[in-house]
Amino acid sequence: ISSRSVHNIRIERLWFDFTSGVGAKWKLFFQELEYQAGLDPELPSHIWLIHYLFLNALNQDIMDWANSWNNHKLTIPGRGTRTPADLRWFSMLEDGARGFSPLEPGQFEPVEDVLDAHDIDEYGVDWEAYQDTHIQEHHAEANPTDPFPQNPFVVHRPENFSMVHVDESRCPFSDEELVVFQYNLSLISEDILASRDMEQRKHVWTYALNLCRQIKE
Repeated sequence: ISSRSVHNIRIERLWFDFTSGVGAKWKLFFQELEYQAGLDPELPSHIWLIHYLFLNALNQDIMDWANSWNNHKLTIPGRGTRTPADLRWFSMLEDGARGFSPLEPGQFEPVEDVLDAHDIDEYGVDWEAYQDTHIQEHHAEANPTDPFPQNPFVVHRPENFSMVHVDESRCPFSDEELVVFQYNLSLISEDILASRDMEQRKHVWTYALNLCRQIKE
């Protein structure tokens, strides 16, 4: 996102909600594993084990959060209370279905928006969210202050883009070792393996890490 924060506020609000609902929990969990349970994020074998144990659970948490967010109530000025899922559905009824299917040449006709000139700068800005100090603080953590906020000739691109490069995790076991690992992991109670309690997940990590070390001895 490479524009001023006032125009980023909608995605920043969504990112804040996602961090509060999902991201912060998992970040804290992985930090605890690193500080207290032997996780070394620099070791590819540890990253593989994290993926093996928790990637599906993390993705499930994200999907559950997305479904919840898509069905939470929004107050729309002049339109009452709707959920994001409702807005998408009614938009398709009013404006037609949209997606990623290719169109024939000349088939696409852009919708003409009628905006007064003085409204363009404020188009799409969520002023209520912009006044929320928690959202502003969340944005400021990763975005430096705009040094030229009023200069119309300056391209407002951030100096740094947040990116984490994650290499593909490779299994450190041979086929025979992997069978032994999977068998011993299956001895854990299914209730514990499927638990969403982070303390239970920490115990699973500790057991699995010790198991990996024993197999490789």
